[in-house]
Amino acid sequence: MATIIVHKETKIGPGEWSGMVEARITDADLTAAATSDTVAITGIPSDAFPIGAKLEVGQYVTGGSISACTVSVGDAGDPDSLMTATNIFDTTALGTLTGTQGAESLYDATPATAGSGFTCIATFALTGDNADQADTGKLAIYVPYRRIALKADGVG
Repeated sequence: MATIIVHKETKIGPGEWSGMVEARITDADLTAAATSDTVAITGIPSDAFPIGAKLEVGQYVTGGSISACTVSVGDAGDPDSLMTATNIFDTTALGTLTGTQGAESLYDATPATAGSGFTCIATFALTGDNADQADTGKLAIYVPYRRIALKADGVG
């Protein structure tokens, strides 16, 4: 199971807070006997708006006959809504933040709030072998979010 770290929130304005969830994932978290696998990224508050995701690769995902591996971040309905598929097999620079913003953002007309049923997941896609054959791999996924206090009776 991935190690989840919920970083302390910071108040950034009247009724607005900024926070971040960090998921530390290793090859041991990839257990599916299939060429795709998902890992839950928990800890995002139910009233939060995830605003993207970034990735830091500490060790490439390799093992067995794996010849390629990517990870994206989103939910089951839109697995790359926060971060599009990013290579974690061989070309991403180790120890640097990477990842391309997905389609969701804080300013979308219908943001992906955790309270609206958004369950954040990292989706792994492998080529050449199943996820459970990975014997190396270490990465951290950072999911920043904003919480905005809304008035109970609507606008005003």
